[in-house]
Amino acid sequence: GKAGGRAGPWSTANIGFGGLKAIDANLNLAAERIIADDIKIGKSALTVTVAGGKLQANLSEMALYSGSGVGVINIDGAAAQPALDASFQLSNVSALPFLGDALGFTRVEGTASFNFDVKASGASQAALVKGLNGQGAVRFADGAIRGIDIPKMVQTLSVQTLLGWQPGDERTAFDDMSGTFAIANGILTNNDLTMAGPLFSMTGAGTVDIPRQTLAYRVDPKIVASLDGKKSKDLEGFAVPVRIEGAWDRPKIYPEIEGILEDPQKALEQLRGLGGGLLGAIGGGKPSKTPAAEKPKAGTAPAADAVADPTADPPAAGARPKPKPNNKKKKPKAKSQADQAVDALGKLIGQ
Repeated sequence: GKAGGRAGPWSTANIGFGGLKAIDANLNLAAERIIADDIKIGKSALTVTVAGGKLQANLSEMALYSGSGVGVINIDGAAAQPALDASFQLSNVSALPFLGDALGFTRVEGTASFNFDVKASGASQAALVKGLNGQGAVRFADGAIRGIDIPKMVQTLSVQTLLGWQPGDERTAFDDMSGTFAIANGILTNNDLTMAGPLFSMTGAGTVDIPRQTLAYRVDPKIVASLDGKKSKDLEGFAVPVRIEGAWDRPKIYPEIEGILEDPQKALEQLRGLGGGLLGAIGGGKPSKTPAAEKPKAGTAPAADAVADPTADPPAAGARPKPKPNNKKKKPKAKSQADQAVDALGKLIGQ
C-alpha cells in the first residue's frame, strides 16, 4: 500500500519553474525541518543560488529518515522545456518510511544506502518522471521483503503458488540486498540484484516502469537451509525461478513454470523425488495406502449379503450363479492435489 506517502498517479499540474526568472539570490540556509513533496527532511544545511531563471541547491548536511545525506540539485527554469539534474548520496536511511513517502512503495524494510545521478525535463511531475534518465546503486542491510516468504514458497510449492502468489502478511528476511541500475526515459533497469539471507541466496534482474508504477522481475532464489534453519542435502542449492510482475504496490508473484516445468506430470514426479520436506505439499505428500480387499480363507463361504428366495428354482448342477446387475452409478473420483497441480501447470504453460 501507499500508507503515509504519495498516492495515485503522478501529478500533471504545472510546477511553475518559470517563477525562477524573477529571482536573483545567494543564500546560506539552516533548517530544522523541510518537507518536499511528502519527503520529510530533518536538520539540514544548504546553500541556494538563483540567477537568470536557474537554481542550484547544495545540501551539505541533511538528516533523512534516521540516516543522512548530501546532494546537489540544479534546475533550469529559463529553458523552453524546464530541466533538472540531481546527484545524491544517502546513507543508513530507514528504507520503509523513506520509500513510502518518496514513491508510495512499502514492500522493503531495512537500512538503506543510495547513490544516484539523474536528469529529467518537463513542466510537471508526470513529465519529469517520464523523461527521467540516469544511473545509481542501492544497498539494503538487515531487512525484509514484505508480502512474501520466498523460502517458504519455494519449499512448500503448492497448487496455490503455481496459480500465483498474492502478497500477504509474510516477510522474507535478508542480511544484505544490493544492485546497480540505469534509467532511460523513466524505465529503470537492474541486471545484478543480489540478496542473501539466513535460509537462502538470490540473484535477479528486471525493470521498473516508474511512470506506470509497475515492475517486472525474474529472480532465482536458492535454498541453503530448511525452514527450521537446518542444512538439508535435499534442499541445499535447489532453485525455483520466480516472476514478480504488476503494480509495484501489489505485484503478482509466481514460479516461472516455463523455465523448469515444461512437462507438468514429469516435473511433479521429479519434485516429489527430491525427498525430505521439499515441495512435499504438491499432491498432499505421500499417497495414502488403501488395503486391498481380503480374500476369503480356504474352507469358508463368503458372507451372504441377501436372504435367499425360498420359491426360486435351485441352480442346475455345475451352473454358475448369475451376477447381480449393478445399477449404482459410479461417482467420479475427486481430483487429488497432484492432479490439480498438473492442471494448473498445464494452464500456465498452455498445455
